[in-house]
Amino acid sequence: MRLLGGKADMNHIRLKEEQSVFNHAMEILQAEYILEFMKTAEIENQNVVNYRKLINGQSLKITAEISPELSELISKSVKKLRYEKPLECYIINDYVMNAISINLEWYNQPNIIVVSSHLINSMSDKELEFVIGHEIGHLIIGGQKLSIVRDFLFSDFEETSPDGFDRHIGLINELNYLDNLMELSADRFGLIACDSTDSCFSAFMKLYSGINFDKRKFNLVNFLNSTENILTENSASTSFLNTTHPIYPIRIQAIKFFAESELYKAVIKNDTIEDVKLFEKMSGLCDRLKDFELEEESQYIHYFIAAAGIIIASLDGSINEKEADKINMYLSRFVLYPQAIIDEVLSNDVNKIFEESLRILLKQDPKLNEGLIEVMIDIAISDGILHKKEKDFIFNIGKEKLGLQNEQIAYMLANKMRNWYRQR
Repeated sequence: MRLLGGKADMNHIRLKEEQSVFNHAMEILQAEYILEFMKTAEIENQNVVNYRKLINGQSLKITAEISPELSELISKSVKKLRYEKPLECYIINDYVMNAISINLEWYNQPNIIVVSSHLINSMSDKELEFVIGHEIGHLIIGGQKLSIVRDFLFSDFEETSPDGFDRHIGLINELNYLDNLMELSADRFGLIACDSTDSCFSAFMKLYSGINFDKRKFNLVNFLNSTENILTENSASTSFLNTTHPIYPIRIQAIKFFAESELYKAVIKNDTIEDVKLFEKMSGLCDRLKDFELEEESQYIHYFIAAAGIIIASLDGSINEKEADKINMYLSRFVLYPQAIIDEVLSNDVNKIFEESLRILLKQDPKLNEGLIEVMIDIAISDGILHKKEKDFIFNIGKEKLGLQNEQIAYMLANKMRNWYRQR
């Protein structure tokens, strides 16, 4: 038996998908190196460094002397999660029902949890245990390290470097998806802290509605039934693109899966196991978060991009790195993991997929013709060389399939080539 609180056991509690995406993000961003360099060069986010100092004196610090009940409640959550790092909790005067955790250990300060007064006034003790446990979960996951690197690299990125943003859109999407996954992992720690699924669910009801329903009559059972209907009927957006937090039906379903799992039973007994059934259930739920929820006329666009890109880039003999990057960039606007679409297209008849996706897209919206040829031109000139076979293919498809005149195609090609040189 291994005690809850060891590093391996804490990672065992987290979603497998979240751990995988987190580790991949840390690796591809070379986060450990950047953190090392930032520390050596004393590159700091002064707003973060000074935050604890700013709120200490402008908010209420929870201590055993000032607020013994709340202090004991927090201590219980800390003890259940075996969290041993320095931690301070503050209440800010805010009518928004909210709580945040800030990892300051990188700046040699105690970590902090900040809760709003509205949340404190609205939550029961068990609900507060869930919220505090959730925030401690974030500190255990260690997302703040990634956030430091992320802010350093990508702060105001879309406004200051739109070309760079486009090049890295796939990575940025993956980081946004990770935000949602970390919330689901943190919820597991919240459940462990309060040990009450009903308290988790009622906390969600209050957090998402902003209502203190202890003062009004609300039916928790019917609320839970309504969340199942929302997911079954696909009547709400589940995509990570819309918010950093999953919608509450997703979070409730994830808590249910975890609460009913063999893993949760093992955790309560201070043990750990591999729970394959839980992993399979959560994989299906995570797939819901990956959905870009495209409009009907865009449903086949990713197949067109992949097939057209493969065909055009292969005309000169092989797909080079710049062409592959351009295909991935376009696909990243419509799918989270472009390589999966590329592999799917390559395993089938590429030309057939190209013809079929083009036919369906134009049938749904004939006005897409100029946008589709623009994608093809961008891929063709992405390596700085327009080969004759690429040029002939673009003119042929433009005239025969897209209904464009030679003059239109030539004008688009000329301008795209001019822009390519101007951006280099």
